Amino acid sequence: RISREINRIKGDRYGLFGADRPHFPTWKEAFLQLVEDILADGEDFQAPLPLPVDSFRKIFRDRSDCLDSVEEPALIHWDLHDGNVVVDGDMSITGIIDCDRAMWGDPAIEVYHSALFPQGGAFYEGYGGDILKQEGFVPRRELYDLYLALIFVIECESRSVTDPGHREWAQSMLSRQMNTMGLTAL
Repeated sequence: RISREINRIKGDRYGLFGADRPHFPTWKEAFLQLVEDILADGEDFQAPLPLPVDSFRKIFRDRSDCLDSVEEPALIHWDLHDGNVVVDGDMSITGIIDCDRAMWGDPAIEVYHSALFPQGGAFYEGYGGDILKQEGFVPRRELYDLYLALIFVIECESRSVTDPGHREWAQSMLSRQMNTMGLTAL
């Protein structure tokens, strides 16, 4: 329900939340810029990716027409999970934290809609399962999951993650999403 209520807040432009952030007239432009930003980090930090960065750029561009169906910017938390919901002693919700990834965009990008972290019926009972039936939901979600998996791998470099288990997990998430999309590594 919290995610749904956040996503019901509408904006007039697309992009990361904040007046000092670049904004775009279409979701497609905003999302492709988000992708470009993480891929540039991948290049800068020499992240071990299974395909060259330019190949990932091409994949996103070639499959981006599905983003044209997003016609209204919604507020997206993009990191809403149990650990970011503050509750008091009687289990009343008193706050939402960790909004640094908030943006104006497509509600389908919310992490709880990800096939990488499948939610059960309780989530969609609260959110409403109608989002799953939206035109173009599946191809958009595939792009969002690829983007998220790239973040996992690239942030291992930018954040100097030393835990080999976390690095393996990040690579496995990227491999899994590439397999889902029929993409093969070099």
